[in-house]
Amino acid sequence: MKINQCGSLKCMETFVLEHHVQGGLDFTALDRSRGEWGEPADDVTAITIDYLSYSLQAFEEMAGPFEKLFLCFWRNYLNKTGDDEILGVVQPFYAWRSLMLASPLWYPQLPTRMRKKILRFAAIVLNAERLDFESVKSYLE
Repeated sequence: MKINQCGSLKCMETFVLEHHVQGGLDFTALDRSRGEWGEPADDVTAITIDYLSYSLQAFEEMAGPFEKLFLCFWRNYLNKTGDDEILGVVQPFYAWRSLMLASPLWYPQLPTRMRKKILRFAAIVLNAERLDFESVKSYLE
């Protein structure tokens, strides 16, 4: 089983899980483009959850360059778009992406302590009326 990244010029790229099945090879799309239409909350969470994931893998917390990227992205997005409403609608998108990251099917090598932090993040996000991205570090504790 391996994950391949399919090339795309779009912001979001498609990831495909290749796995061998009886009689050949099968593919499962992990994320696919929605063509020209998209949901900003989905796109923003797809990008920023990676900063959180990489930070957990590197530092076991939100820290270093990944924390800076996460905060910089959010500040820049809000500054450029004025889309303050997004902070009240990202919750289910972060929860879904967190479930993907915490899944042993998609990330079998991820340690249990990391899975717990990701799931804690999802639970806190889902219970928040609005995302407080400046305090994301506390969402993992």
